[in-house]
Amino acid sequence: MTVETQSRELAVLVKMRTGDGEGAQRPTADEAKFESLIKLVREFKAVGREVDAKELLNQFVENWTNLNMRGESGSARHLLDRIIANSRQYPADLHDLGCLFADRGNDEAAEPLLRATWEAMPRQSQVMRNLAQVLMRRGDLPSAQRLAREQLARRPGDTFALALAAVVAMERGDAAEARRLIDFQRLVRVSRLPPPPGYQTVEKFNQALSETVLNRADLKHNPADRTTRGGRQSGALFPAKTGPLAALQTSIAAAVKNYATAVPPDSEHPFLAQRPAKLRLHGWATVLDSGGYQQPHIHPAGWLSGVYYPRLPDISANAPGSRAGWLIFGEASSAFHSKSEHPTHSLAPEEGLMVLFPSYFHHRTEPFAGSSARISLAFDLMPRH
Repeated sequence: MTVETQSRELAVLVKMRTGDGEGAQRPTADEAKFESLIKLVREFKAVGREVDAKELLNQFVENWTNLNMRGESGSARHLLDRIIANSRQYPADLHDLGCLFADRGNDEAAEPLLRATWEAMPRQSQVMRNLAQVLMRRGDLPSAQRLAREQLARRPGDTFALALAAVVAMERGDAAEARRLIDFQRLVRVSRLPPPPGYQTVEKFNQALSETVLNRADLKHNPADRTTRGGRQSGALFPAKTGPLAALQTSIAAAVKNYATAVPPDSEHPFLAQRPAKLRLHGWATVLDSGGYQQPHIHPAGWLSGVYYPRLPDISANAPGSRAGWLIFGEASSAFHSKSEHPTHSLAPEEGLMVLFPSYFHHRTEPFAGSSARISLAFDLMPRH
């Protein structure tokens, strides 16, 4: 039997129908049927047919949704429970199914599927993130808080879990806990870069760095998987062996060492208590044009993050106090579905300025109006396991 034939037969097998007349067929779905569905999905995936696998799961979601809309919520819930109970050996497929429900806005169905996946795959950070988004969208703050604590118990210092814990604290009105986690004055450090070896002045270094960035062939306009809007973003900058990027690499290492001295370990703070023994540097350049900005985001793969400014536009024409082009900390990204107003911390960028901050701190930039580009080089210090 071909895969296409199996697919057609299975489509009939999992289709749930209801009717009003005599002999109407009631919704049917048993363990064997779903096992067959998952088996076929896995066969599709094994031969690289991801689109077909997703289409089959989409078909299941659509049929389940239709069943629920017809007033058969009890049957729909029972079917979901059976799926979870009998398919825990396929957590990746449960995850895919949960994400499809979430994408359709059906968080009630998505949550138990993603929770079952999380229980089966507790070390998969992406599963935790997807479950967290569903919980926050549903307004289930106690469950979101427990999820953050569970992840921090498993992986102390986990960046996304720290961000989630901070957002939940604000959403629950626990300002003291939020301030402890998001301590701007203590954990955001600003310094001016001295001229690196080989450069007489910082201005000459910044000029060389800006030219290097603008000449890169990998600058992409508004990359879909990034938060840059109205600008371009590069690929990986480091490691660099020569030139201004190598000099910046050395300057970053010195700044991180100074950060460690200024902000010593603290066993009572979940970020400072888990300083990684080894770190790997990853960086990229962002070139914003007039009107460009960065949306609120965190850096989930990092431990400590930073940004350096080699070139800024002349925005003196903006109204006084506008904060055009400024770096803003504190506003949660849309993925966290925050409903409360969070405290913020604002910094005015300056050429030659370096800013270091925990990777779980939400940050964004204000749009600006100017005749030249705003160039910044962002970087993460990532734990090396």
